Amino acid sequence: MLGIDNIMQRIHEIEERIGIASLRQRQRSDVEGTKEQEDVFQQKLFNMPKPETAKLSGSAADYQQIISEVSNQHGVPESLISAMIRAESNYNPKAVSAKGAVGLMQLMPETARSLGVRNIYDSYENIEGGTRYLKQLLDKFDGNLIHSLAAYNAGPGAVERYGGVPPYEETNRYIKNVLKYYLDYS
Repeated sequence: MLGIDNIMQRIHEIEERIGIASLRQRQRSDVEGTKEQEDVFQQKLFNMPKPETAKLSGSAADYQQIISEVSNQHGVPESLISAMIRAESNYNPKAVSAKGAVGLMQLMPETARSLGVRNIYDSYENIEGGTRYLKQLLDKFDGNLIHSLAAYNAGPGAVERYGGVPPYEETNRYIKNVLKYYLDYS
């Protein structure tokens, strides 16, 4: 069995091999890079290899262990996480939206990067990152689920600009779907 030092060394070697180690180091130190460095990081993050064994779609049961663990970790109900995954990707871990959102919880590459997600296609990392982001939004919007879901879909800036749910058809449809699925899973 490998010790933690050996595991961390192996992670570092892999990061160096795929070229994200220096960018991760920069991210950890909160130093802003150039636009070119950001683009390189996002391209590497977005182009990470997709897991070959991932199914094209699934169900809440397929990811229940991850959802349960992440729910306990962040204090977000399992049924809400499941509802968001269903609304975002219909449980397709390889989903990529027209706007570039990726994975089960449809994280944008820059959001994933800010959350420290290393492999946006990894189901655990995607669900954990998306749930952590939702929890941040719930905190930001004083627990208001509707505003938090709107911010997850349209961005927190849009919710702040409009003083609530922005008048975007997609965002309103998204909120309705998540709430419907949330009730279904509850």
